[in-house]
Amino acid sequence: GHSYECVKNDTEKALAVMNKGGVILWHDTTWRRDGYGVNRYLKELLAKGQDVRLISVGPVDYSGLAVMIV
Repeated sequence: GHSYECVKNDTEKALAVMNKGGVILWHDTTWRRDGYGVNRYLKELLAKGQDVRLISVGPVDYSGLAVMIV
């Protein structure tokens, strides 16, 4: 799902079972659309000091990828 609640839930479950060096990849991300659920949650991770990086942005502003190495 793409809602804030779904992205947060899925990410937190993944983080709970990942080993150090694991990778989380999100799609449909960009820093340009603050109202989008994926972006809202990733911005919260950034504010908490997580190193979330936008790695690809296509011609449509919701087609980017973001990655975080745990």
